[in-house]
Amino acid sequence: MIYLNNTAHAIFFGKTVLLPGSNVCDEIDAEKFPSLKIFLESGSIEVTDDMARAARNANTQKIADEIAAVAKGDAKIADVVKRRKKTLDEIDEEAKKAQDEKAKG
Repeated sequence: MIYLNNTAHAIFFGKTVLLPGSNVCDEIDAEKFPSLKIFLESGSIEVTDDMARAARNANTQKIADEIAAVAKGDAKIADVVKRRKKTLDEIDEEAKKAQDEKAKG
């Protein structure tokens, strides 16, 4: 299942954590976690099969790879994943620079 967490916060359902953006995980039992239904109804969390949209919202390299694996053989999705991974690399590099500058004082 691909869940899009449209909030700015991580949301926990038992041992499953949905980070902001796309998340690939086992289906979350809405009967066991009734708050999931509230998030789904409000649009704060979406279940999607739109692989391109999920790839554009991937929050980590690992999630981007998992989306690519789910859509294996789809050249369009592979291209979207490649672009998203490049963006994630740029974000990581900027964060590292900021951390290094902060450490220098």
